[in-house]
Amino acid sequence: MPFLYQINYFITAFLAFLVGLLVFSRRPRDTIARAFMFFTVSIASWVLTLYFFYLLTDAAAVILVGRLNFAVTTLLAYSAFIFSYLFPRKTFRIPSGVQFALGLFTFVLFAVTMTSDLVSNNEIIRGLDRITLFGPLYPYWAAHFIIFSVSAMVITVLKLSFCRPSCLSGRERQQAGAFLFAFIWGIAFGTLTNIILPFIYGEYAMQHWGPLSGLIFVLITAYAVAKYELLNIKILASETLIAGLLLFFVVDMAFSATTHELIYEMTTFVFVVVLSVLLIHSLRKEAVRMEKLQVVTDKYRRANERLVDLDAAKNEFISIASHQLRTPVSVMKGYLSLMRDGAYGEIGGSMRDKVDQMYEMNQRLVRMINNMLNLSRIERGGLDIELEPTDLLKVIDTVMEELSFKAKQREVDLNFVRPEDDPPKVLVDEEKLIEVLSNVIDNSLKFTPKGKITVRLQVDEDRKHVKLYIEDTGIGMNAREAKNAFKRHYRARTSRKITGETGTGLGLYITHTFLKRMGGDISVVKTAPGKGTTMVIMLPAANRIPRGK
Repeated sequence: MPFLYQINYFITAFLAFLVGLLVFSRRPRDTIARAFMFFTVSIASWVLTLYFFYLLTDAAAVILVGRLNFAVTTLLAYSAFIFSYLFPRKTFRIPSGVQFALGLFTFVLFAVTMTSDLVSNNEIIRGLDRITLFGPLYPYWAAHFIIFSVSAMVITVLKLSFCRPSCLSGRERQQAGAFLFAFIWGIAFGTLTNIILPFIYGEYAMQHWGPLSGLIFVLITAYAVAKYELLNIKILASETLIAGLLLFFVVDMAFSATTHELIYEMTTFVFVVVLSVLLIHSLRKEAVRMEKLQVVTDKYRRANERLVDLDAAKNEFISIASHQLRTPVSVMKGYLSLMRDGAYGEIGGSMRDKVDQMYEMNQRLVRMINNMLNLSRIERGGLDIELEPTDLLKVIDTVMEELSFKAKQREVDLNFVRPEDDPPKVLVDEEKLIEVLSNVIDNSLKFTPKGKITVRLQVDEDRKHVKLYIEDTGIGMNAREAKNAFKRHYRARTSRKITGETGTGLGLYITHTFLKRMGGDISVVKTAPGKGTTMVIMLPAANRIPRGK
């Protein structure tokens, strides 16, 4: 047999066995490590039996080794199937009865192939070539090999395609993908050279290159080890390399010619041993840290995915609940409004006060439900903004009238300083702007127990923007509260302690979001604890008419 063929056989068998041994020695009790060892030993056994199959010339020995090669191939396909089922983790369950039946069938086929001529009938020796005369069960043997090999690939593909990130992490997907790539190339090449070409086309010369399929698998697996830390054997590979280096020094010392040479080599050996121990210790500590970090990362990733799911469920619940609440609350508002207007007869005295209180509480509930619905739309990306020229004075009058009763109840002077000249129309969504002004002024009313709230307009010199100032004499905010005022669910602690007001912390957040979507903005101009707050809303003008026209 040519030397090139022999090197091919031995390198493939050695590397396959070494990779499997490294994994198994690292985790001998781990099911995946055992399955991988079974798989790589099957590869090494197949390559070695194939080597002796072509090396031997005695007819009886060739037939025996040939049948052993066929038998080992059944184990190769079965072990690949088992490993793909377990690696990188078991994402579904094959019933134990089915697993037992598959294993029993493989064992029976292995025994029949080894002890009879039903798969490999005879061998014809022609120099380096071997021509196999197949038995009647050969098609079934080939079907077993193909079905189990294809099943291994299909299982891995299904894991990569349908497993959610919570089931299979990013690194595990990379590992499974590397195994699938290596296995497809290895099996495809081996099937072509050792099954398809001999059985269908009668071409036996290519069988010598069959072991390259094992070498392909081993090389790609080695690449995966380096890139994706497949099966965590990088440390073992380093330890093996160091052990080989130390073995080289021991052999070198054994053949030392002089005492001085022996002392020199022993000194070097001790120095290398110390460095090796330190290196291995450092690598193991780093591995432990990486494993702990990976565990924590996976834990927080799964927790984050769970939180995302819960957040989506919460948004859906809020949307449904708000829609269901909106209709009865709107009906209540209508009836209360009719009662206040005297549609059902004049009411007065304490009854009038109670109806006014009910109306105000209903208004508060309407605003809260609207905020919930708006939050749901914002987070789902379903917020519709329809910009159109809008009369800002009309919007302000509507909001001031709506909140006048609440201001009167709180003994707050709510005042709008109407400009001498009408401001330009603003390009906004009118309904959204009403909600914006209602939220901002209502927020000022909450934190102004008694005092004054003033609303005034200012048009920029270029008449491209209109600014709306809302000034109150309330409790004010500190710098931290002012900075976070427009964040979702933020509620100032100081304000709540002083006024006792509660809320969802959504009003100003939704206001800020609406204004940004409409091309406007809102900010806190000035504030201080006990000195009130001034906010400014900037809106884009609809008609950018030059000054003086």
